[in-house]
Amino acid sequence: METAESTQPKAEAIQYEQIHSMVAADFSVEEGFIEYNAPTFYVTLKPNVKQAFLRFYKQLNSMHLVPVLRKRENRVMLQVIPKPPVKPNRPLINLVLLVATIGTTLVTGYLFSSGWTQFMPNPWLGAVMFSAAVMSILGAHEMGHKLMANRHKIEATYPYFIPGLPPLGTFGAVIQEKSLPPNKDSLFDLGLSGPVAGFIVTIIVTIIGVQLSVLLPEAFHTCSGYLYRSYSALHLCCFRRREAAQ
Repeated sequence: METAESTQPKAEAIQYEQIHSMVAADFSVEEGFIEYNAPTFYVTLKPNVKQAFLRFYKQLNSMHLVPVLRKRENRVMLQVIPKPPVKPNRPLINLVLLVATIGTTLVTGYLFSSGWTQFMPNPWLGAVMFSAAVMSILGAHEMGHKLMANRHKIEATYPYFIPGLPPLGTFGAVIQEKSLPPNKDSLFDLGLSGPVAGFIVTIIVTIIGVQLSVLLPEAFHTCSGYLYRSYSALHLCCFRRREAAQ
């Protein structure tokens, strides 16, 4: 009667043979062996190595394995290792942080707008506009990363928004990668997609903001002897503090 200990080497041998045949389909195998319980192969690269590696990566993904291609002593080594364990996603945390960040940006927008009722009679309208602008830019940035991760089959969480006390409103947002990128191309795409998406939305928000802006008399721009030509939150706070001091 076979025991679990006796069947385990057989299962490992079957898996090794299966992986060996998959490697041989796309690479020229020079040598194959098991190193630290990981199937390892010295291979010769073919011209279409990038496409071959991506095919092999997708095949191993369903087996919860990850290929690693690197050089050892001037030879190309392909090693197959288990996927690192990851914790399951908890979308409730993402939702709670999203709602909290919307709340803090609304409060921040209200505080900025409440001192300018002569130009915006309803400060809650300014609060909504401020929150929508900030959350749109942050959301586009992080969803750019998330959608690109989905495209390259990289496991990643939804954005974690970070609320902040006024006058900041938020400290930004992050996503967490839960699997390794298959190659440098996917890592480049993943890193670039967020800033590009955020920049596009920033341009749209800026155009809308300029269209809705009003010209102020020059006296409104003077603060501590300096002439300001913009309407940032810091300038508004500076003007309001000077008014209170007078």
